Amino acid sequence: AGGNAEDDTRTKKKEADYAKRLTRRDGKPMSLAASKKMASIHADHETWDENRLIASGVVRVRQVDLDFETEEENRVMLLVHDMKPPFLDGR
Repeated sequence: AGGNAEDDTRTKKKEADYAKRLTRRDGKPMSLAASKKMASIHADHETWDENRLIASGVVRVRQVDLDFETEEENRVMLLVHDMKPPFLDGR
C-alpha cells in the first residue's frame, strides 16, 4: 500500500510540473502550437548541448543509436506531365 501512495505523489508532482511548463510567464496557459514550438526548441537545445559535450571530449558515446524511425522522412511530390516539346510535336 505504501508504494501506491508514492506513485500517487509522484504522479501528482509530474502533473504539476507539466502544468507549470505549459503556463506562460504571464500566468496564462499556452496554446497547443506554442507548447509544440517550446518542445521543439527544447529538443533542439538538448541536441546541441549533447553535441557540444561530445565534441569537447567531456562525454563519450557508448552506444550507437540504430533507431532510424525517429527521423522524419522528407517526401517530395514530383508532378510529371506527359507533354511533348514543340519540336517533336511538329510545330
